[in-house]
Amino acid sequence: MPQYMFPTQEGRKYKKAFTYNVSTAPAAKPLTLTEVKTHLKIAIADTSQDDYLNLLIDMATAFGEKYTKRTFINTGFTTFRDDFNDPLVLRRSQVSAIASIKYLVAGVLTTLATSVYGFTDVNGFSEIFLQVDQEFPTDIDSVPQAVEIIFTAGYGAAATDVPADVKFAMLNHIAFLYSNRGDCAADCSGSDGVPSTVKSLYDKIRIVNIGSDVRSFPSDAVNAFNNRL
Repeated sequence: MPQYMFPTQEGRKYKKAFTYNVSTAPAAKPLTLTEVKTHLKIAIADTSQDDYLNLLIDMATAFGEKYTKRTFINTGFTTFRDDFNDPLVLRRSQVSAIASIKYLVAGVLTTLATSVYGFTDVNGFSEIFLQVDQEFPTDIDSVPQAVEIIFTAGYGAAATDVPADVKFAMLNHIAFLYSNRGDCAADCSGSDGVPSTVKSLYDKIRIVNIGSDVRSFPSDAVNAFNNRL
C-alpha cells in the first residue's frame, strides 16, 4: 500500500506514513574496496575476499541509512500524496533536486510548474513549499496517490562525496562485522547486533525528529539543545 495510518504516542490522533520507492538506484557505494581494505589492513592486491567485503559494505550501508535516516549516495525516489494538503515533507535526506511534481486531473498526470514551488535546503528532511504569490492546483482528482513526487537524495553520486564521519562510522561497523562473523560480542546492544560503540558513531549523523513530521534535526543539534536545559 502507498501509505497507511498509525496511532501517535497519545493513542488518539492518527497520521499518515508514506512509502518511498527507489526509481533510480545509486551508481556507486559509499565506500570503495580500497578504503575498506586499508582500514582492515588487507593487501590491496588481494582480491580473494572482494565479494565478501562488498557484502559487508552493502550491509553497513543498509543499516547506516536506516538508522541515521540518511541516504549516503544519490538515489532517485518516487513518493505519492493523496492531495496537496498532505504533509509535503520528503523523509529522505539530503534532498538535492526535485525532478518533477505531477498531479492527476481527470485521470491524466499533469506536471506542476517549477515556478510554483521550492524545497528547503536543510540538513534534515526537506519540505516542499509554495513560492510567493503561488497556489497549489485545486482541480486535482480526489483519488489516492493523486500527487506524484520524484526527487533525488544523497550526499553525491560518488564515494568521494560522502562525508568523512559517515565513512568512519561505516568502516568501524564493517571492521566489527569482519572480526565477528556470525558472533555477537559482549559489546553488542539490541536485537540488531550492532555494538554501542558503532552506534555512537552513527548517532553523530543521525536525524532525530522533534514534535512533528515537519521538523527534524541532526542528533548533535538535539544534544546541544538538551544540554542547555
